[in-house]
Amino acid sequence: MKIISLSSNIAGHACAVACIIKKDYYNNNCETNFFDYLEISFLSIIQLLSLDNLIIDNLLSSKNIKPNKDNKNTLLFDYFDKVYSHHDLILNYNDNDYNNVIQKYHRRYNRFIETIKNQDKIFFVRFGLEKEEEVILFFNIMKNINPTLNIYLINPYYDDSNYDNFYSSKLINNYNFYPINFKNYMPGNNIFKNEDIFLKTFEYKWEIVFKIINQII
Repeated sequence: MKIISLSSNIAGHACAVACIIKKDYYNNNCETNFFDYLEISFLSIIQLLSLDNLIIDNLLSSKNIKPNKDNKNTLLFDYFDKVYSHHDLILNYNDNDYNNVIQKYHRRYNRFIETIKNQDKIFFVRFGLEKEEEVILFFNIMKNINPTLNIYLINPYYDDSNYDNFYSSKLINNYNFYPINFKNYMPGNNIFKNEDIFLKTFEYKWEIVFKIINQII
């Protein structure tokens, strides 16, 4: 059994999900998974899971590189819908630095696929509302990789709008899918200590996520 972050489409939320899982469940003692520190769309996750390893080796290379506000370089992987690495490549990098980053993601991808093939139960955690058809496609692709795998997708998000019925009952009832609007579990005034998205994500009621996981286990 494993709990694995599927990150988020929004930077800040993206890295926070993996950090919270590592801190609260693994006591910061676990390997980094492929999606942990990527800003990535759910469609890109589906694209990555649908491809052959040899194709991935070519597609992970990226020369679309831009400096970011954290004095690092952002790698934009152009062959996918949206895959950004903000933290891996130093500002004044050389070819060796770049190649090490690309090879690191090759290794993480291969390890991620092996995890799917060899586990009996995985809880995936994805922050933010997603398209229903993509969620269903994700479940189907995962079953193609390992038909015996018990897949659970925990989908926390925070939204002041009336999104509690964003997903249809068919999706929720037919799949191991658990959407959670953190707004429903926050104090009435919903006042946060932090404006920074990364830090604010830690203020959400993540114990609800782990309670669901522990109940299923």
